Amino acid sequence: MTQGPSPHPGSGYLHGVSAGWYPDPSGDWQLRWWDGVLWSADVVTGTYRSREPIGQVAVPAVEQVLWDGEGHRLTTHRIWVHEPGTGRPPEELPLWTIASVDATESRVTMSVAYPGYGGRVTYVIRSASAPLLGALVHAWANRNRRAAMRL
Repeated sequence: MTQGPSPHPGSGYLHGVSAGWYPDPSGDWQLRWWDGVLWSADVVTGTYRSREPIGQVAVPAVEQVLWDGEGHRLTTHRIWVHEPGTGRPPEELPLWTIASVDATESRVTMSVAYPGYGGRVTYVIRSASAPLLGALVHAWANRNRRAAMRL
């Protein structure tokens, strides 16, 4: 396998590699489909599949709501986590503080790299939309960390 010039910035264009699922060169998704010649728009994080063209997605200057439901809210900049039954009020986390995300069919577990933002290291969201929510948190947390590093 050799690497050559990339048709897309940061895409890691691979010559001589067979078609298949490989780590997403954008870093936003876990896997991206390589068709043997170019990266496709087909992406996967956990069990959630979507389509997003290759390339860096910028964090918008004006915050936008991506998902709102079950007492939780995800925007392009932060997430509000509500854990019913714990007696805790909803907590707001900047997405750049989230180091890792794991999603099952019914829950999203987020690890925070900077526990000073909310005080805890792990947050759990129980949701019927966990695969979608986990994939969105994964992608937007990575985008926010890249944006924070450029400041």
